[in-house]
Amino acid sequence: MLCIYKLKNIANIKLLKLIYHSYFQSHIQYCLSVYGSAFLSVLNPLLVLQRKLIRRIGSCVGNTSSSLDMLKEFDILPFTALYYYRCFCYIRKHFSDYIPSMSFNSRTLTYANKFLFKTTRAQNTLNFRKAALLNSLTNDLLTVNKRSLKQHCFRIYTDACLNF
Repeated sequence: MLCIYKLKNIANIKLLKLIYHSYFQSHIQYCLSVYGSAFLSVLNPLLVLQRKLIRRIGSCVGNTSSSLDMLKEFDILPFTALYYYRCFCYIRKHFSDYIPSMSFNSRTLTYANKFLFKTTRAQNTLNFRKAALLNSLTNDLLTVNKRSLKQHCFRIYTDACLNF
């Protein structure tokens, strides 16, 4: 955050985004599919820090809108959407090992969980969320390109924000 603060008067948006991706996003992206399912109270400092950085980048350009609008404008995924994206990438990479069971509904073919998860900690895991994530896709996971997958993750995040 200090780098962005010190360079805010002399750097353009492209350089500030490069600094954001190299210093912040690369660190939070490391093993995100593992720790991204932690409780919100644990993740809240990261969420606050990301919003501060995005607002700092936006203030350098003269943008004073909300952080969600700035994230969309700068083409940066928020933390939760980045978590969904990394989960999709992990499932895609290990799809043959990670095939979830399919429900045999006569109308639609959807993914279902094999086991019943009763605790909140278990419901935050990737094993529980994979069925909901795969069902949210309109196309097959193996045929979707990364750009449209990122847009889909951002849509999931914004829909969750609007419904909250």
